[in-house]
Amino acid sequence: VLKTREGITLLGAAVVDDVLVLVVLSIFLALGGSANGESSVIVVVAKMLLYLALSAALGWFVLPRVVAWVDRQPISEGLTAIVLFITLVFAWSAEVMGGLAAITGAFIAGVGLGRSHLRDKIEAKMRVLTYGFLVPIFFVSIGLEANVREVTGILLPFLIVLFIVAVLTKVIGAGLGTRLVGMTNAESLRVGVGMISRGEVGLIVAGIGVREAIISQEVFTVVVVLVLLTTLVTPLLLRYVFPRPIATRAPARSVATSKEH
Repeated sequence: VLKTREGITLLGAAVVDDVLVLVVLSIFLALGGSANGESSVIVVVAKMLLYLALSAALGWFVLPRVVAWVDRQPISEGLTAIVLFITLVFAWSAEVMGGLAAITGAFIAGVGLGRSHLRDKIEAKMRVLTYGFLVPIFFVSIGLEANVREVTGILLPFLIVLFIVAVLTKVIGAGLGTRLVGMTNAESLRVGVGMISRGEVGLIVAGIGVREAIISQEVFTVVVVLVLLTTLVTPLLLRYVFPRPIATRAPARSVATSKEH
Protein backbone atom coordinates (compact mmCIF):
# COMPACT_ATOMS: atom_id res chain seq x y z
CA VAL A 1 0.00 0.00 0.00
CA LEU A 2 2.77 2.45 0.94
CA LYS A 3 4.43 1.97 -2.47
CA THR A 4 1.31 3.03 -4.35
CA ARG A 5 0.59 6.56 -5.48
CA GLU A 6 -1.95 6.95 -2.69
CA GLY A 7 0.44 5.54 -0.08
CA ILE A 8 3.22 7.97 -0.99
CA THR A 9 0.72 10.83 -0.89
CA LEU A 10 -0.49 9.68 2.53
CA LEU A 11 3.03 9.65 3.97
CA GLY A 12 3.76 13.16 2.70
CA ALA A 13 0.37 14.51 3.78
CA ALA A 14 0.72 13.01 7.26
CA VAL A 15 4.08 14.74 7.76
CA VAL A 16 2.72 18.08 6.51
CA ASP A 17 -0.35 17.65 8.72
CA ASP A 18 1.78 17.11 11.83
CA VAL A 19 4.05 20.04 10.98
CA LEU A 20 1.07 22.37 10.54
CA VAL A 21 -0.37 21.19 13.86
CA LEU A 22 2.93 21.97 15.58
CA VAL A 23 3.12 25.41 13.98
CA VAL A 24 -0.45 26.34 14.93
CA LEU A 25 0.02 24.96 18.46
CA SER A 26 3.24 26.90 18.91
CA ILE A 27 1.69 30.15 17.71
CA PHE A 28 -1.37 29.64 19.90
CA LEU A 29 0.70 28.95 23.03
CA ALA A 30 3.08 31.82 22.32
CA LEU A 31 0.31 34.35 21.80
CA GLY A 32 -1.78 32.94 24.63
CA GLY A 33 1.01 33.53 27.10
CA SER A 34 1.52 37.14 26.12
CA ALA A 35 -0.05 40.19 27.68
CA ASN A 36 -2.62 42.29 25.89
CA GLY A 37 -1.40 44.84 23.42
CA GLU A 38 -0.06 44.92 19.90
CA SER A 39 3.53 45.52 20.99
CA SER A 40 3.59 42.43 23.20
CA VAL A 41 2.21 40.29 20.37
CA ILE A 42 4.93 41.57 18.05
CA VAL A 43 7.59 40.76 20.66
CA VAL A 44 6.23 37.25 21.19
CA VAL A 45 6.05 36.51 17.46
CA ALA A 46 9.54 37.93 16.89
CA LYS A 47 10.91 35.83 19.75
CA MET A 48 9.25 32.72 18.34
CA LEU A 49 10.49 33.32 14.80
CA LEU A 50 14.01 34.07 16.03
CA TYR A 51 14.11 30.82 17.98
CA LEU A 52 12.76 28.84 15.03
CA ALA A 53 15.37 30.33 12.71
CA LEU A 54 18.29 29.75 15.09
CA SER A 55 17.25 26.24 16.13
CA ALA A 56 16.57 25.24 12.52
CA ALA A 57 19.99 26.50 11.43
CA LEU A 58 21.65 24.74 14.35
CA GLY A 59 19.82 21.51 13.66
CA TRP A 60 20.42 21.63 9.94
CA PHE A 61 24.14 22.45 9.91
CA VAL A 62 25.56 21.53 13.33
CA LEU A 63 23.74 18.45 14.65
CA PRO A 64 24.88 16.06 11.87
CA ARG A 65 28.51 16.98 12.59
CA VAL A 66 28.05 16.62 16.35
CA VAL A 67 26.58 13.12 16.20
CA ALA A 68 29.19 12.05 13.65
CA TRP A 69 32.00 13.20 15.97
CA VAL A 70 30.47 11.48 19.01
CA ASP A 71 29.99 8.26 17.05
CA ARG A 72 33.73 8.14 16.33
CA GLN A 73 34.63 8.36 20.01
CA PRO A 74 35.27 5.19 22.08
CA ILE A 75 32.16 5.77 24.20
CA SER A 76 29.71 2.98 24.95
CA GLU A 77 26.27 3.97 23.57
CA GLY A 78 27.59 7.47 23.01
CA LEU A 79 25.35 7.98 19.99
CA THR A 80 22.23 7.12 21.97
CA ALA A 81 23.25 9.42 24.79
CA ILE A 82 23.99 12.42 22.56
CA VAL A 83 20.73 12.01 20.62
CA LEU A 84 18.73 11.95 23.86
CA PHE A 85 20.67 14.96 25.16
CA ILE A 86 20.08 16.93 21.96
CA THR A 87 16.37 16.09 21.95
CA LEU A 88 15.88 17.18 25.56
CA VAL A 89 17.88 20.39 25.07
CA PHE A 90 15.88 21.36 21.99
CA ALA A 91 12.60 20.54 23.73
CA TRP A 92 13.59 22.57 26.81
CA SER A 93 14.84 25.54 24.80
CA ALA A 94 11.65 25.63 22.73
CA GLU A 95 9.58 26.29 25.86
CA VAL A 96 12.03 28.46 27.80
CA MET A 97 13.57 30.52 25.00
CA GLY A 98 11.02 30.41 22.21
CA GLY A 99 7.80 30.24 24.17
CA LEU A 100 6.81 27.25 22.05
CA ALA A 101 5.67 23.73 22.82
CA ALA A 102 8.46 21.31 23.74
CA ILE A 103 7.35 18.96 20.97
CA THR A 104 8.25 21.66 18.43
CA GLY A 105 11.86 21.76 19.59
CA ALA A 106 12.06 17.96 19.61
CA PHE A 107 10.70 17.88 16.06
CA ILE A 108 13.32 20.38 14.87
CA ALA A 109 16.02 18.24 16.48
CA GLY A 110 14.67 15.19 14.69
CA VAL A 111 14.75 16.95 11.33
CA GLY A 112 18.36 17.97 11.91
CA LEU A 113 19.43 14.50 13.04
CA GLY A 114 17.70 13.07 9.98
CA ARG A 115 20.29 14.80 7.77
CA SER A 116 23.12 12.80 9.33
CA HIS A 117 24.66 9.88 7.44
CA LEU A 118 24.01 7.97 10.68
CA ARG A 119 20.27 8.38 10.25
CA ASP A 120 19.51 4.65 9.95
CA LYS A 121 21.70 3.83 12.94
CA ILE A 122 20.08 6.56 15.04
CA GLU A 123 16.61 5.43 14.00
CA ALA A 124 17.34 1.82 14.96
CA LYS A 125 18.62 2.80 18.40
CA MET A 126 15.75 5.21 19.05
CA ARG A 127 13.17 2.67 17.91
CA VAL A 128 14.28 0.24 20.61
CA LEU A 129 14.22 2.94 23.27
CA THR A 130 10.96 4.60 22.26
CA TYR A 131 8.79 1.61 21.44
CA GLY A 132 10.25 -0.51 24.20
CA PHE A 133 10.11 2.09 26.97
CA LEU A 134 8.97 5.65 26.25
CA VAL A 135 5.92 5.05 24.04
CA PRO A 136 4.26 2.59 26.47
CA ILE A 137 4.79 5.05 29.32
CA PHE A 138 3.30 7.85 27.22
CA PHE A 139 0.14 5.89 26.47
CA VAL A 140 -0.16 4.73 30.07
CA SER A 141 0.02 8.35 31.23
CA ILE A 142 -2.65 9.35 28.71
CA GLY A 143 -4.85 6.48 29.85
CA LEU A 144 -4.45 7.48 33.49
CA GLU A 145 -5.46 11.07 32.74
CA ALA A 146 -8.50 10.09 30.68
CA ASN A 147 -11.61 8.88 32.49
CA VAL A 148 -13.89 7.14 30.00
CA ARG A 149 -16.69 7.09 32.55
CA GLU A 150 -16.97 10.85 32.08
CA VAL A 151 -18.26 10.33 28.53
CA THR A 152 -21.90 10.32 29.55
CA GLY A 153 -24.86 12.66 29.25
CA ILE A 154 -24.19 15.51 26.86
CA LEU A 155 -20.59 14.39 26.25
CA LEU A 156 -21.68 11.20 24.48
CA PRO A 157 -23.64 12.99 21.71
CA PHE A 158 -20.76 15.48 21.52
CA LEU A 159 -18.33 12.60 20.97
CA ILE A 160 -20.53 11.06 18.28
CA VAL A 161 -20.91 14.36 16.42
CA LEU A 162 -17.18 15.07 16.75
CA PHE A 163 -16.34 11.62 15.40
CA ILE A 164 -18.61 12.09 12.37
CA VAL A 165 -17.17 15.55 11.71
CA ALA A 166 -13.60 14.24 12.09
CA VAL A 167 -14.21 11.48 9.56
CA LEU A 168 -16.08 13.61 7.03
CA THR A 169 -13.67 16.56 7.14
CA LYS A 170 -10.68 14.32 6.50
CA VAL A 171 -12.34 12.32 3.74
CA ILE A 172 -13.82 15.37 2.01
CA GLY A 173 -10.92 17.75 2.64
CA ALA A 174 -8.05 15.41 1.76
CA GLY A 175 -10.07 13.73 -0.97
CA LEU A 176 -10.98 17.02 -2.62
CA GLY A 177 -7.39 18.23 -2.46
CA THR A 178 -6.03 15.11 -4.16
CA ARG A 179 -8.83 15.21 -6.73
CA LEU A 180 -7.81 18.74 -7.68
CA VAL A 181 -4.23 17.60 -8.39
CA GLY A 182 -5.35 14.92 -10.82
CA MET A 183 -6.04 11.79 -8.79
CA THR A 184 -9.03 9.62 -9.61
CA ASN A 185 -12.10 9.46 -7.40
CA ALA A 186 -11.02 6.08 -6.02
CA GLU A 187 -7.49 7.30 -5.26
CA SER A 188 -8.83 10.47 -3.62
CA LEU A 189 -11.15 8.41 -1.44
CA ARG A 190 -8.25 6.22 -0.30
CA VAL A 191 -6.14 9.23 0.64
CA GLY A 192 -9.06 10.79 2.50
CA VAL A 193 -9.72 7.59 4.44
CA GLY A 194 -6.03 7.20 5.24
CA MET A 195 -5.95 10.67 6.77
CA ILE A 196 -8.82 9.97 9.20
CA SER A 197 -6.68 8.66 12.03
CA ARG A 198 -5.60 11.13 14.72
CA GLY A 199 -2.40 9.73 16.16
CA GLU A 200 0.12 10.54 18.86
CA VAL A 201 0.37 14.21 17.90
CA GLY A 202 -3.33 14.63 18.63
CA LEU A 203 -2.86 13.12 22.07
CA ILE A 204 0.14 15.34 22.75
CA VAL A 205 -1.80 18.44 21.74
CA ALA A 206 -4.69 17.39 23.97
CA GLY A 207 -2.30 16.82 26.87
CA ILE A 208 -0.80 20.27 26.40
CA GLY A 209 -4.31 21.72 26.24
CA VAL A 210 -5.16 20.25 29.64
CA ARG A 211 -1.88 21.35 31.16
CA GLU A 212 -2.35 24.92 29.92
CA ALA A 213 -6.02 24.92 31.04
CA ILE A 214 -7.14 25.48 27.46
CA ILE A 215 -9.53 22.52 27.54
CA SER A 216 -11.27 20.81 30.43
CA GLN A 217 -10.63 17.30 31.69
CA GLU A 218 -13.93 16.16 30.15
CA VAL A 219 -13.01 17.50 26.71
CA PHE A 220 -9.58 15.87 27.04
CA THR A 221 -11.26 12.51 27.65
CA VAL A 222 -13.47 13.02 24.60
CA VAL A 223 -10.41 13.79 22.47
CA VAL A 224 -8.61 10.67 23.73
CA VAL A 225 -11.62 8.48 22.90
CA LEU A 226 -11.90 10.20 19.51
CA VAL A 227 -8.25 9.43 18.73
CA LEU A 228 -8.81 5.82 19.76
CA LEU A 229 -11.92 5.47 17.58
CA THR A 230 -10.33 7.03 14.50
CA THR A 231 -7.23 4.88 14.96
CA LEU A 232 -9.36 1.73 15.12
CA VAL A 233 -11.68 2.56 12.24
CA THR A 234 -9.02 3.72 9.76
CA PRO A 235 -7.39 0.29 9.09
CA LEU A 236 -10.83 -1.27 8.61
CA LEU A 237 -11.85 1.37 6.08
CA LEU A 238 -8.49 1.15 4.31
CA ARG A 239 -8.97 -2.58 3.80
CA TYR A 240 -12.32 -1.78 2.20
CA VAL A 241 -11.25 1.06 -0.12
CA PHE A 242 -7.92 -0.42 -1.24
CA PRO A 243 -8.14 -3.22 -3.81
CA ARG A 244 -6.79 -6.64 -2.91
CA PRO A 245 -3.11 -7.12 -3.87
CA ILE A 246 -2.59 -8.86 -7.19
CA ALA A 247 -0.52 -11.52 -5.39
CA THR A 248 -3.62 -12.75 -3.56
CA ARG A 249 -5.45 -13.27 -6.86
CA ALA A 250 -2.53 -14.78 -8.81
CA PRO A 251 -2.85 -18.38 -7.47
CA ALA A 252 -6.46 -18.55 -8.58
CA ARG A 253 -5.52 -17.56 -12.11
CA SER A 254 -2.61 -20.00 -12.21
CA VAL A 255 -4.88 -22.85 -11.12
CA ALA A 256 -7.40 -21.95 -13.79
CA THR A 257 -4.64 -21.81 -16.39
CA SER A 258 -3.29 -25.24 -15.38
CA LYS A 259 -6.76 -26.74 -15.75
CA GLU A 260 -7.04 -25.38 -19.27
CA HIS A 261 -3.76 -27.07 -20.20
